[in-house]
Amino acid sequence: MRSAPITSIRASFKQEHTVMDELIIIGIGNPFRGDDRAGWVAIERLAEQNEKLPLNKTRGDVGELVDKLGSHKKVIIIDACRSEDPAGTWKKIDAIKDQMPSEAPVTSTHGATLSQVIEMAKNLDRMPEELTIFAISGKDYDLDESLTNDVDKAISAVIQEILKDKDVQACMNKA
Repeated sequence: MRSAPITSIRASFKQEHTVMDELIIIGIGNPFRGDDRAGWVAIERLAEQNEKLPLNKTRGDVGELVDKLGSHKKVIIIDACRSEDPAGTWKKIDAIKDQMPSEAPVTSTHGATLSQVIEMAKNLDRMPEELTIFAISGKDYDLDESLTNDVDKAISAVIQEILKDKDVQACMNKA
């Protein structure tokens, strides 16, 4: 059995996904792995602030992320990362303009790094016009449902930064 060439895969993606939603905010994480909950907790707190925000929680499934990237004009991702930085340090990365680190110091705690997911989305022509990643350095990834204090504080700071975004504000103010 022959595999389909990448151009065939690209064409099928384009045919299936022609409608582009404006915005989605994605929290990546594992609710049972300590600081890896950061993305999910951020989404839960954003939902409490405004029910109109287009929010999504995921464990980082590559196919799901590529689909979300390719079906929205603007994507904001919140994810915990392993980093040499102290726990609670966060970075805002413009993943369209800036080079994503392929390995440490910023790497995902999931099956594929965000760099790998983005590279796949680029190869499949499934990139949004805007892609912002908030990477929060974690400390504890053990089986535990609690966050370290530093990561908890960082989530609050990241949420405040997201709420300043003009497109996020427009979503919140829709009638």
